[in-house]
Amino acid sequence: MEKDALKFFHAYVNEMIEIGGENLPRAVSTKLGAKLAALYKEKSITDLRKVN
Repeated sequence: MEKDALKFFHAYVNEMIEIGGENLPRAVSTKLGAKLAALYKEKSITDLRKVN
């Protein structure tokens, strides 16, 4: 269940970046990236290819 939530969040961030492109505010992308990094660190994820 936790991996599904993490994968969903990662997909959401990727979609936001794709939609917003260079116009995506840096503060938003930085904050989302920091939250994602914290989740990865908490779950000891070091390689996205291993998250299935």
